[in-house]
Parts: sequence; C-alpha cells; structure tokens
Amino acid sequence: MSQLAIIVQTCDKYSDVWEAFYKLLFKYWSDCPFQIYHVSEFKKADYKGVITINTGNLAWSAMLKFALDKISSPFVLLLQEDYLLIKKADSSVFHDYLKILENEKPAYLRIFPVPGPDQVYKNFKNIGLVSFDAPYSISTQAAIWNKNDLINFLVPQENPWEFENNGSQRAHRLKKPILSVKTQAGIKIQEQGDYAYTYLCTAVFKGRWMKEADILAKKEDLKLDYNYRPLETWEQYYFRKYYLKLPIFWRHIWDFARSNRPMFYLKT
Repeated sequence: MSQLAIIVQTCDKYSDVWEAFYKLLFKYWSDCPFQIYHVSEFKKADYKGVITINTGNLAWSAMLKFALDKISSPFVLLLQEDYLLIKKADSSVFHDYLKILENEKPAYLRIFPVPGPDQVYKNFKNIGLVSFDAPYSISTQAAIWNKNDLINFLVPQENPWEFENNGSQRAHRLKKPILSVKTQAGIKIQEQGDYAYTYLCTAVFKGRWMKEADILAKKEDLKLDYNYRPLETWEQYYFRKYYLKLPIFWRHIWDFARSNRPMFYLKT
C-alpha cells in the first residue's frame, strides 16, 4: 500500500476542465509514483493510470468522504480540477513531506502557500505553522491531509466554500498542527515560485476561465471550450485583481463607472 494517494476532487459540470488538468499533470509530473483517484458524480475520467470514483449526486464534502472511505492510503493529496500544473513536480520532495507528516503528525501540510503560514514551526526552514484562527486556516488549496483527520473533519452537506469558511471557524477542533510550505523569498506571486507542486491558482473563477488560464492555454496548446465556459471579461479581470486593493475613494469611482454602463463597460 502506498503511503499517499492523490484525489482530484471535481464535478461533472467541470468536465470541460479535465483535459487541460490531466494534460499538464502528465506533462509536468510524468514520474508521479502515487495512485490518482478522480472523484466526480457520474462522468468518468478516461485517462491511463487514473481511477474514477463516481459518487452520484452528493454535496461536495459528502463526495469527498465517499471517496476517502474507498482509499486505503493513510495520506491524501487533495487537488481541485482547475489547479493547472505549470512547472515540473518534484517527487523526491513529496517523500520528504511524507516523513514530516509521519514524524510531526499534523492534520495536513499545505504544499502551495495560498496562503502561507503565519508562524515559525520548530527548526524547519521551509515549513511553517498556520494558526487556527488565521484566514483560510482550512483551505481547498493543494495539501496533503491525514486521511482520517480529513474524514472526521468533513461536514457532509458543505460545499467547497463552506468547507473553507466554516471549516476555518472550527479548525481548532483538529487539535493537531496545521502546517504549510513557506512562500519563497522574493516571490510576490506564488505561481512564479519553484515549489514541489507549482500550479495556476486557479484557472476558473465564478464559472469563467480566468485570463491567466487563457494565457497558459496558448502557451501549452490547450484546447479550452469557450462556448461551454466563457472567458472572463476585462472588467471582471480588473475587478478580481485590483478592486479590493484600491483606496475607498477609488472604489467609489469604480462603483460609479460600473453603475453607468454602457459608457464604462469593458468588453472582452
């Protein structure tokens, strides 16, 4: 039995994203030594080496629990289907992570710092501690979980946003450390770092392809179906990237502009 299994947690309505996800996964992690499980309601992921677990119509957390109950590995790397791998993954570092999980016994180890830790942890150079009350102390970002801790933590009716928001409120119930890799020095955008699993975070936002995904698709020759899933508009892009960073005065200007369409409307 392998110590680690990979779960790609998805749903049928995101099946248009699967091809891009697996094409990049197999390109940048061709030597992946761990079994990959694809979790969706009814559709099958027909990719070599991938085992599909169909759950039927269940809530996101219930789907995940259904899959976890069928996996024997004590640790699981939890991924979402729009975390598109953009650099070569390092299998040797994953074995180092497993040693940390076995020795330190955290609830989980976040392997991509979105967000990163807010405290130091012992004498670890590249690993830090996430406070229970830190924003998004519970996150769906790529992390290696102790499988039993994850099973016990799940509330079956929760969707992924509730898992993060409500889960962060009950993180203290884990009664185990929450660890995360640190953001690499000098890196402001995590995707520009060099982590064991560096990915675009994320490719889909509010049901639309992000502009960053479109750029990646052109670079990697990915076929994205913009008829099925539209690309975000420039307005949506700038709002997502900059709105919350603006001073209140400029937010008011932005709000005024948005409320006076079509004069200020930015199309794709």
